[in-house]
Amino acid sequence: MKRLIIILFPFFIFGCATPKSVIKISNEQVKLQKSYLVALENYFEGIEKFLENYRQMNYREFEKSYQKDIKDIQEELQEKYQKSEVGEKEKRELISETVKKVKEAMERFEDNKRRLDNRIDEFKTKNKTLKGYMKKILETQTALDDYVKTKKFVEDTYRQLIYESGIISDQMKEMFQKFEKQAQ
Repeated sequence: MKRLIIILFPFFIFGCATPKSVIKISNEQVKLQKSYLVALENYFEGIEKFLENYRQMNYREFEKSYQKDIKDIQEELQEKYQKSEVGEKEKRELISETVKKVKEAMERFEDNKRRLDNRIDEFKTKNKTLKGYMKKILETQTALDDYVKTKKFVEDTYRQLIYESGIISDQMKEMFQKFEKQAQ
């Protein structure tokens, strides 16, 4: 009978509180991480909406700049073209130069749009990566939470407390000795 009491004593001392508190903490971690994931997804959704608005606003500004460049090029062409001393050869050169300037203005316009699109796409990709990491963390925590609720976890916890920790082992030996002396 004494031996049975000595064997069961650690379970009464360590068994109830530790696994229950670990299970409670684990449950809270899962809840918190689920809430965080939802908040993170909402945050990124808001940021992506902002970025789309930012993109459209910049497109309009790029378009205004492009239209101004075209207008300036046209005015310059008309001014030079209407001069009476400009011959046919010079007029063809002016037209060729104007076409080149229009092409450069169009390339700047397209390049600005492309660079902005690339930056926004990079940001969205990073957001997806971060969300993926958070989902993986949540999956891992959920798996850990499921394990913590099993009987095997409780058994492993006791085993670790009793057999693998030298400090706990020594303390338990002392408690067993005191308990044994009191039982005699």
